[in-house]
Amino acid sequence: MRRKDSETCNIVACMGYFSSSLLFANVSHRAEVTTFDLAAAQYAGAPISLFSVFLGWFALRPLFETFGLTTIASLTGWLLVGAVVVGYGLLSTALHRSGYASARLTLPVALFATAGTVAYAIVIAAFAPSLRSYEATLYLTVVAFTVGVPAYAAMTILPIVANRDRLAPILADRRHLVVIAYAQGVTVLIGFLLLAVLGLA
Repeated sequence: MRRKDSETCNIVACMGYFSSSLLFANVSHRAEVTTFDLAAAQYAGAPISLFSVFLGWFALRPLFETFGLTTIASLTGWLLVGAVVVGYGLLSTALHRSGYASARLTLPVALFATAGTVAYAIVIAAFAPSLRSYEATLYLTVVAFTVGVPAYAAMTILPIVANRDRLAPILADRRHLVVIAYAQGVTVLIGFLLLAVLGLA
């Protein structure tokens, strides 16, 4: 099962990396001033999808464990924690530069994700230890892919929606809420996946 986890993580990560590259490559550049800043919205959404590419890093530990390389697998677990922290730093920088999150707002997103991850670990350990299994990584990876598909689709059709005179003001008023909610959901899911890979939940 650990090898299957690794293969699934790699496949989803590659698809996420490809979709993120397309989002970055197709950021709109308009000369005219519009109600809704399409380029900023696209730029804010792309790093969130890119953050999910850490699924590929998560595949390293189960891959090493499959071949009995326990020492490097343990070391990789600690490196993954650092990679997630650095990855969130890049994500928060992108959200701040795009104008979708202030420096003060990026901190609560990280804190809520950390709190949710810790709460998840405590609940599993105290009330449902039977749910702690190697298959959790596989299931969470499938959930990440399932959630990522409609999110990518929404980013893809964003230029079309932004051209509608009636929808542009709504996007200008509400789009930041969707972006922050998407970022929060991804960071929480990454935290859950990290616990699963480390065998803690």
